[in-house]
This record gives sequence, structure tokens and C-alpha cells, in this order.
Amino acid sequence: MTGVERYSNYDGDVTGRGVTVVGDATLTSYWNGYAGFQREFAALDDRATRGGPVIGRAAGTGFFSGINSDRRKPVVLSLNVNAGRGDDGSRNSSVSVSATLKPASNVSLSVGPGFSTSTTTDQYVSSVRDSTATLFAGRRYVFAQLDQRQLYMSTRGSMTFTPALSLELFAQPLIASGDYYGFQEFAAPRELERRIYGRDVGSVITTRSDDGERRYLIDPDGGGPAPAFGLGDPNFNFRSLRGTGVLRWEWRPGSTAFLVWTQTRSGSAPVGNLVFNRDRRELLDAPADNIFLLKISYLMGF
Repeated sequence: MTGVERYSNYDGDVTGRGVTVVGDATLTSYWNGYAGFQREFAALDDRATRGGPVIGRAAGTGFFSGINSDRRKPVVLSLNVNAGRGDDGSRNSSVSVSATLKPASNVSLSVGPGFSTSTTTDQYVSSVRDSTATLFAGRRYVFAQLDQRQLYMSTRGSMTFTPALSLELFAQPLIASGDYYGFQEFAAPRELERRIYGRDVGSVITTRSDDGERRYLIDPDGGGPAPAFGLGDPNFNFRSLRGTGVLRWEWRPGSTAFLVWTQTRSGSAPVGNLVFNRDRRELLDAPADNIFLLKISYLMGF
């Protein structure tokens, strides 16, 4: 199967265009798989500056594939892999696996870890007023390169005790990090060329506040008329855990009661790396918020 797409905004700017080729197959053993290729051509981005001028977006190529075992069996396995690379050096990749166990007709348990990594060459950071930035209507739009990592585990379980009584459980721990570097600006609207501060133009000085927070002092033109400006450290490390349990009881035909329990834990730190043992420990030590909810629906007969 082949698909062609093209997107435009109300100003007539082409904001996306590409071609996708996908194929899939199912074997006599009922294992099935798919694979695909996608090519996105150079276009314009009217959202990257968060309401500012339109800038250019580079072309890129991506591949994706997956395989699943026979879904009729007590154990079902799945694997999905994606990878892509932009002509400007950006790249991304992800892999996820899952196993679904069905020891009985009324019981199901699914476990699925996944990991993704990406490098973005033009991640928006901030904008500052600068009367010398005439090409961008008096504002200077700051971008950066960004390395991201994400690790997660999705777990689902369900048990049906009777046609009227069932229990469903879900939990997903997540660890993510982002490392910003190579602060830069676009040379002109609607173009792809970027200028990295401290290498192509201007200078970058790293400082630390009294409380140890890292900051950046950027002079965009190295002593020229443009004023220097400061940026806080945008690096992040985020951990979260979401868990939900739902007990459903249809206590009479058409009337159902739901008892729901939700727990969330989260935390963050201004560091741009992912260290599993450290982040796992910080996640489990984070304070938990528990919510209990009872919902009842009643069918009234007339």
C-alpha cells in the first residue's frame, strides 16, 4: 500500500508532504508482520516559533516494522521497531515488546516495556525581544539541539469473575530525560540555515547561581548592537508512575457500580541524563497521590 500526503495552511504554505509505503503479511501459522518506509520532503513549519514567523523544516526518512505471534494462543508476543533520520542530522529510534498471557478464558495479563531515543536539531527554547532582529519582527527565537531518552513499562491485567463482576488493573512507570545544547537561531524566516551561538555567531557563557542552578548568558552577535540575554537551564529528568484499578459490578440489569482507585507519583530534576538505578529509586521515593471514586449508574424503569 502506498500513500501520498500534502498539507498546507491558510496562507498557502506547504507544511508537510511525503510518501509512505507499507506492506504486511500473515503466515499460515497466524503470525503476522508489517514493514514500512516513509519519506518526508522539505517543507515549512508554522508552529515551531510558537506564533512567530514560519521557518524551514528539513526532509527526513523513516522505517517502521513489527511482528505479532498467533493471537489465539495463551501467550501472544509482539515486537515493534521504528527508526528515522532527518537530512539535517536529527534522528529517532524506538523499540517496544509485549507479552500477553491468557492462562484462562477469564484472565489476561499484558506486560510491555519500551525504549525510545531521539536527537532534535531545532527544538524551540524561548524568544526574547531584540530590536536588531529585524528579519524576525523584533524578536530573537532561540532553538537548541535536544537529546531525549524515554523508558517505560505498561502493565495491564483483567479478570472476569462473573458476567456481572470484573476487575481491571493498569500501571505504567515512565522515566524521561532531555539534554539541551548547541543554542542557535535561524538565519532567516522560511529558511533551513541555522547559526549556533559560540560557534557561528556570538558567544555563550555558562554561569551558576548561588543555589547551584546553571544559567546561560548569550551574546547573539559577539559585541555588536544586539543585547545579551540570559536563559535558565532547560535540561530535565522526569519520572512518573500511574496506576489504576477498576472494579465493575452490574448489580442489576442496566445498573452498574464502578469502584475506581488511582495512584500517581511524579518527580523531576534539572538534569539531562537518564540513569536507571537513580531514577527508579527517586520514582519509588516520590510521594503518592491516591484517589478513590465510586460511580453508580441506575436504570430507571417507566
